Amino acid sequence: YGATGTFILDEIAVAIAEVVTGNTTPSFLLLAGSGLTIVGLGFKIAAVPFHMWTPDVYEGSPTPVTAFMSVAAKIGGFAALLRLMVTGLAGFTIGDGNAATWVMTIQVIAAATLILGNFMALAQTNVKRMLAYSSIAHAGYLLMAVAAVGVSGNLGIDSAAGQAIAVYLLAYMFTNLGAFAVVQALEKLDGSGSNISDFDGLFNSKPLIAVAMAIFMLSLVGIPLTGGFIGKWLVFGAAI
Repeated sequence: YGATGTFILDEIAVAIAEVVTGNTTPSFLLLAGSGLTIVGLGFKIAAVPFHMWTPDVYEGSPTPVTAFMSVAAKIGGFAALLRLMVTGLAGFTIGDGNAATWVMTIQVIAAATLILGNFMALAQTNVKRMLAYSSIAHAGYLLMAVAAVGVSGNLGIDSAAGQAIAVYLLAYMFTNLGAFAVVQALEKLDGSGSNISDFDGLFNSKPLIAVAMAIFMLSLVGIPLTGGFIGKWLVFGAAI
């Protein structure tokens, strides 16, 4: 607002063009404001390095609340990030490149989020903490597509990346809600379900729950014939 004088996205886009060409004090305000906005929305979507709250909150909250946070906050955060970056800040370029200035920042954050989220998930013994780091990793995949949308001058990439984000979020929503529903079901049945060891031999006692959890995990990983695979295929296609 300090750089453009408006909160309306379309007007921000128009004002940015004037700020960039003028190379005046508002350009510094625009750079600082864009950076702080990425920090705020990065916290919302649990992107590295703004993810620290996620595992503790997921583990400490009641499972239905955790399921809601993992889906609603993520979808809302990415909707806001995409709208702001693509509609408001698409024309914010420094130098002669076609890509928006924030694209490189998003690319670095995406890589860090993918690497840390996946490797930290491997070390967890608590299912809700594991799903928390899984949620962080999925934010990294989605950020890949956000960066692809920021490459201006190619409407094909813009369209493919936007569709990839929508499909990925849809698949993630049902898959993650399903995984937390399984955890909630086990908690109600016998008080277990919080630790990965609680799933040992689950097929022998509760085959339907075990099969459902296996399907949800396969989708989160991105195994072919699942919604998660389709989402990842589209995201990587847009990024490439």
